[in-house]
Amino acid sequence: MPQKAQQQYERRTREILYLGRNVSSGLSHLGHDDAKLAGRALPAPRDSLELAQAMGLELGELRFLAYERQVSRIHHYRRFEIAKKTGGARLISAPMPRLKRAQYWILDNILAKAPAHPAAHGFIPGRSIRGNAAPHVDRAVVINLDLKDFFPSIHYPRIKGVFRELGYSGQIATLLGLLCTETPVNETVVDGERRYVANGPRHLPQGAPTSPMLTNLLCRRLDARLGGIAQKLGFSYTRYADDLSFSADGPAQGHVGKLLWRVRRIIAEEGFTPHPDKQQVMRRSRRQHVTGLTVNDKLSVDRATYRRFRATLHQIETSGPEGKHWNGNPNALAALEGYARFIHMVDPARGALCLYRLRALREPDAANKTGYPSARAFRQNAAAGRAPWPGWWQPAAPPAPMPKEAPGRSADEKREQAPDKAHLFAMLGLQMAFALAVLPLALPRLGLFPAIVAAVIQIVRKRASWRLFFALLALALGIEGIA
Repeated sequence: MPQKAQQQYERRTREILYLGRNVSSGLSHLGHDDAKLAGRALPAPRDSLELAQAMGLELGELRFLAYERQVSRIHHYRRFEIAKKTGGARLISAPMPRLKRAQYWILDNILAKAPAHPAAHGFIPGRSIRGNAAPHVDRAVVINLDLKDFFPSIHYPRIKGVFRELGYSGQIATLLGLLCTETPVNETVVDGERRYVANGPRHLPQGAPTSPMLTNLLCRRLDARLGGIAQKLGFSYTRYADDLSFSADGPAQGHVGKLLWRVRRIIAEEGFTPHPDKQQVMRRSRRQHVTGLTVNDKLSVDRATYRRFRATLHQIETSGPEGKHWNGNPNALAALEGYARFIHMVDPARGALCLYRLRALREPDAANKTGYPSARAFRQNAAAGRAPWPGWWQPAAPPAPMPKEAPGRSADEKREQAPDKAHLFAMLGLQMAFALAVLPLALPRLGLFPAIVAAVIQIVRKRASWRLFFALLALALGIEGIA
């Protein structure tokens, strides 16, 4: 047994054998597609140890980050809600730094090298909201659709399938899929300690850096099918995350009903659900917009929103950011800067002026005060497999198993343990002698003979403790003596 425990311990230092219920079945599969990986210049770790080394992690840390827990004291995501412009709230799951480091490595070394469909424009280097809206400028009809619960509807098996399709083995695809997905949890307090209890299947978190690019890879067939039917009916098609846009001119604008019927069918066949309240068919006579940009005659930001942005910025310049909000976000400066970058994407000259005014209001970067690296430096270190800063946390190695008979024990140590056993045997002998001496005298008075026989039979059958039997017998005799 000690030798078996030692072998298991040594194996755990080289391999990941188990990662939780219903997610560990692929860990024994080590064969990957060398041709696919080489064709895309993707890293090709052979097993979990090589993957951890490429990421700059200890194997124990990789196991800690990927493990599927149904009940836990920890959670690798910070969850919060932000207000939607259309009302309601959007749940954001932002990964904690340790997990975000691993996700940045996956994003920059694997996902960024995998090709997305030309119709996809979200979160792809060289593509933007501007490029997504440009094909729909000055068209007779523009159609917008939205996919309902886009990120939560994409579960772990589909994400694992993306990595398998790229050419990775079952073991590596399992680890990468777990690192990129989240188990939804309910937070509760039990005996004064916080617990996170799983309440659904693992899915793609909205807020992880890997999620947008994974959706682009997962939706390649969806984009190909929608692009094909759009081209057949004379429409243009683009997608930005979960926003689908179509537009047409001339005779094609008469095929709106046919297009929508086929699009809904394709969406359902690909495992998604169109949002019933977010379908818009916009003719030229009204304001047409795609992903927040007006596209009637040229690309431009919404005038009413831009005026509101300028008014809020002026208020902050006059009286400070306290008590100010932007689209429901209490961190007004950060939210305004995000919208200013959006303006800069569409109108660089106007956006540059807005950014200049905002930067004058913001304090110096807190990273320069604390000594921690900036977000860009954090990502660069993570992608290169380096610790983000000195003293980065590492999990402690599990202790080695201690055999029952360690070869290094001295004779003195063995002698120290011998008196304990001798004492136990001596006590047992005294109890047996006492019981046997008084048993013939006590049985006629107590009438306990049948009960004692039954107790002996049970002890023999269940291998119970004889010491317990004699102790109970002595107690019974003592009680009778007092009586």
